[in-house]
Amino acid sequence: MTCDCKSVIEAQLLANFEKATPDATAHGVTLQGYGILFVANTAELAGFMPYEAQAAHLKKDGGVRVKKLKGNMMFSFCPFCGEKS
Repeated sequence: MTCDCKSVIEAQLLANFEKATPDATAHGVTLQGYGILFVANTAELAGFMPYEAQAAHLKKDGGVRVKKLKGNMMFSFCPFCGEKS
């Protein structure tokens, strides 16, 4: 990821969190949903969103069985500024 949206947003969230909880200490904020992609011998930080898909399948005995799939969808562009990852 070539933009700095992640660090800028984390800093803004941290400032708001510290203001909202002034009596607390050791505040910290980390945006979730980022992972490292290895592309062409480089490591890049990219955003992702988990997804879950499900479908009802008929069983031979006439019943129904729900099957679920889980995965992650990687962003090609920053979801905040639109810059290409």
